[in-house]
Amino acid sequence: MTRHGSSAAMGPVAATALLLTLLLGGCAAGGTGTIGGSGTGASSAPSDSSTQPSDGSTGSSGIDIGNDAGHTEIPSTYPQGDVPLIDDDAVFAVDLGTGWSIILPTDDRAGDLTKIDGILIGKGFVQDLTSSSADATFTQYSNDTYTVQITGSNTADFGEVVQYVVILN
Repeated sequence: MTRHGSSAAMGPVAATALLLTLLLGGCAAGGTGTIGGSGTGASSAPSDSSTQPSDGSTGSSGIDIGNDAGHTEIPSTYPQGDVPLIDDDAVFAVDLGTGWSIILPTDDRAGDLTKIDGILIGKGFVQDLTSSSADATFTQYSNDTYTVQITGSNTADFGEVVQYVVILN
């Protein structure tokens, strides 16, 4: 495992990244889910149909992550100029209100992670930490505006992927 950065800060950050990946990966797997809601698709939201998402899913937080259909289009709110994606062919993409989660398929995980590193460093991001194993690589970058967590892994749902979790600071 390769590690850089403050070891005192790395544990909580890595745990948060893992939790986000697991939560969002579960949502991307197909079922219905909500962020900030019950997580089961059940909702305490009003039954007024004007407040319900058009795809049939519900969420008490107002953030709809939907069901099997959709969520492969990069949200129009994604800051492409500030945090460029290496591809726009997403297998999962969602605007969470305080950030974005974008999952892209890859045929060359190591090469794509190297390319992303060069792009983000070139955009003025600082690499805060990195951790890797045989199964996955996680790197966190930051600047004054965003924290960007990049994970490269082989998933059961999408195969080899690179995931961007972009958080507004």
